[in-house]
Amino acid sequence: MDYDAGVKKTNGDAQMSKLACVERGYFSDPFVHLFVKPSDAMRARSFPPIINRGYFARHIIIKSLILDYLERNSKGSAKVQVVVLGCGFDTLYFQLRQQGVLQDRVSKYIECDFEDVVAAKRKILEDNQLMDMEDLYCLVGADVRRGEDFMRILKDTCGIREDAPTLFLAECVLVYMELSFSNALLRQVSHSFPESLCIVYEQVNPNDAFGKQMMINLSARGCPLKGIVSSLEEQKQRMKCCGWQHVMCEDMLSLFNRGIPREEIQRINRIEMLDEEEEWKLLLQHYCITCAQNTSDSHSFVDFSLK
Repeated sequence: MDYDAGVKKTNGDAQMSKLACVERGYFSDPFVHLFVKPSDAMRARSFPPIINRGYFARHIIIKSLILDYLERNSKGSAKVQVVVLGCGFDTLYFQLRQQGVLQDRVSKYIECDFEDVVAAKRKILEDNQLMDMEDLYCLVGADVRRGEDFMRILKDTCGIREDAPTLFLAECVLVYMELSFSNALLRQVSHSFPESLCIVYEQVNPNDAFGKQMMINLSARGCPLKGIVSSLEEQKQRMKCCGWQHVMCEDMLSLFNRGIPREEIQRINRIEMLDEEEEWKLLLQHYCITCAQNTSDSHSFVDFSLK
């Protein structure tokens, strides 16, 4: 299988996971069904609780960090720019727009992915009358491995400003590239945007028994983790070497235990019980979220405590 084709296939997997969560009541997303084929929707209904709960944790924690950054950095006339790397068929923009969250907070919301992924997403949006919107939203085809070309597209096609606070989001994107490509991109972004936050969600800890099996499974599916790092500490040092001043990184188990309210955990327990407690802990210890930030204003720091 062509390597890029294997990576693109993960987009469909993510949408099925999201649909499974939505149909069971973990969280709401009135748009996700538009991006899932009926045959895949049937498959999603058989996803086990551990997969559903893992995607729930990812969705809730990342959304919380994004909203916190928007709140802290959209004061007065200042507005935030958002850039989603490897957006796939993600629907967060449309959720936030419907909820009125973007108004007075965001000046640009840019999504980018491979040209064919973007073309497929654009068609679905147009077929459902979702592309008729203000200049806020920009959907562009770009290979982020070609850093200079990507930065030129951000400026020339999307009209991004380097002097505005900017949030970059990469969910399971950088980890599929060789480190030489992802580090070059991280370095370019950190140097170009002095007021910025980069949120990275991806796999980690490939060298223990669970991690080795994870690597084997993903390689067998045609999407090996070419850019995985060995530990949370290595991820922190990597981001600092790429020019990010303030770096926080934790595995999903720590973030879930600290950041999900007890009443919310009780609610999802009522949806479906989780029997595989040890496997659940191992799974979350092999995914992490990194928040790397450049800013001269301490009040703009994202709250990684999730309080």
